[in-house]
Amino acid sequence: MQIGEVAERTGLSPRTIRCFEAVGLVVPSARGQGGFRSSARGLTGARRC
Repeated sequence: MQIGEVAERTGLSPRTIRCFEAVGLVVPSARGQGGFRSSARGLTGARRC
């Protein structure tokens, strides 16, 4: 799942998800074809407060 899909499902912005990655709250599970990050793991419980 790409970051845009994760953002849509969680209600968070892609920028917020990238911020979470930068501070270590979320770790992308892998990089797919073309270097896209797969961000689904670690965000299953993330929701906007």
